[in-house]
Amino acid sequence: MHLQTLISVTSLRDPVDNFESGFGFFRDFPYPQWLGDNPQIHKFLDDPQKYYDKTTPWHFRAKNYMAFDLGLEYESDDESYIKEAIKLTEHRFGLVMITDRFEESAILLKHELCMDVEDVAYLRLVYVFLISLTIFKAQSTKGI
Repeated sequence: MHLQTLISVTSLRDPVDNFESGFGFFRDFPYPQWLGDNPQIHKFLDDPQKYYDKTTPWHFRAKNYMAFDLGLEYESDDESYIKEAIKLTEHRFGLVMITDRFEESAILLKHELCMDVEDVAYLRLVYVFLISLTIFKAQSTKGI
């Protein structure tokens, strides 16, 4: 008889990239309610406390969305809770893939699941313009 082992896998993304992407993608809630019809990311980052409102639908998109997706207390800024949440995430998941390091993560997944190279091969269809992201990160990383 062959025993099967369960492994939980998740994927996380660079928080700055994740925030920037969410700001541009979620054009319905919450940013237009806070910033008007043409929300500007730098306006929000200049004073997030001024705009952030928990009563707005989908408000959690603006604060640690990955923690929300993982079922963690996304509102918490408490350093001891954050350290505990990291430990909990490490315990819950056998593999935490990093979206920004997808190739390396796919190799780790291959090894973890005893897969063949063909099982994790993929065709890269989306290319990101690194220059604009680099400029954004330099200007906004601290605010995020």
